[in-house]
Amino acid sequence: MILKGYEEAESNSHTEEEFCLQHINLKSFNSQLTQSQRTKLKMFDNAQIDNVGFESEDIKIFSKLKCVKELDLVWSKSSLQNGSPFDFEHLSHLEYLINLKLRELPFSDVGNLQLRNLQQLAVGFRTPERAPQLMAALLQEGCDSLTTVPNWQHFILRNLWLENVRMPAEVYRRLVSVVVLSGHSVFFMLERCTIEFDITQVQKEMGNQPALQVIAPQAVSPDYTTSISLHNMTMPAEEFLYLVSVVIQSGHYGDFTLINCTIECDIEQVQEEMGNQPALQVIAPQAVSSDYTQKIGILCMKVSAEVFRRLLLMVIQSRHIVECQLKSCKINPDEEVSQLQEEMGNQPAIHVIEFSRDEFGWNITLINHV
Repeated sequence: MILKGYEEAESNSHTEEEFCLQHINLKSFNSQLTQSQRTKLKMFDNAQIDNVGFESEDIKIFSKLKCVKELDLVWSKSSLQNGSPFDFEHLSHLEYLINLKLRELPFSDVGNLQLRNLQQLAVGFRTPERAPQLMAALLQEGCDSLTTVPNWQHFILRNLWLENVRMPAEVYRRLVSVVVLSGHSVFFMLERCTIEFDITQVQKEMGNQPALQVIAPQAVSPDYTTSISLHNMTMPAEEFLYLVSVVIQSGHYGDFTLINCTIECDIEQVQEEMGNQPALQVIAPQAVSSDYTQKIGILCMKVSAEVFRRLLLMVIQSRHIVECQLKSCKINPDEEVSQLQEEMGNQPAIHVIEFSRDEFGWNITLINHV
């Protein structure tokens, strides 16, 4: 196991002094440290511990990190997969902790998570996990009960990163709403996660609305920004469109990016959302506010023509500036691209900045008219 720690220098230069230990024989942990090193360990402001196994010897280290504010734990690849949750109580004594990373977790969940003063949280599982206790803690709800209205007022995190989480669609929607409605700037990233879509459950959650009905548009708050980034994920088209709708209606600056994701498209469902229209209908330009801008980026992905049309419709109908960019994307079926380009050219409500193709795919940039 390797521990790297930093403590603030006594001078006012805000530089840091690095103190690195490599433990070969963990059982002799205490004897390996000089008195000076023990003192430094207690004063660490920032600590990274690699190859964590969470044996009893590891706990000794955590008990000595009294003042740490930023802690990054990376589990050893040799650690056996554990079907039980990681107990956050092991870290509960770290009262100054504001930034926590748990990476390569071999556990099935994170139990007893107390957000308290945490501003940044990163949790990455080694294998795909549902992690119901972790999700309930983020939503401030009981594990077995997901209320209709998310408890967004208690969401204090400024930065949230989740990896390898299997998320039912209703949990995903609540988490997105909590992040967007938090009332402060949030950077939210999902990586290698899967959104599990149950159409019956989602219709029940949304009041059996036949089309996408989401949160009411919020009052404009240009003082903060919501950044949502999805990487290497699989998600149904309905959940992608839901997220776009929530972001566009959030009432503040937003940046929504998808990179190398897979959107599973039910063509019949998306066509029903659009009223079974074979092409994008021409819509007269609306009065658009320039108070704030939403940016939507789709990179290195395959996008169906129907999903792209639905996205365009949302951009056109927005009452504020929305900039949308596709970069190195494939549009299926390819023969519909020419028709899409013609439909966009005939649409007075949008301005097409770029519509080109290179060896990696289509590059399209557009913005609704101000």
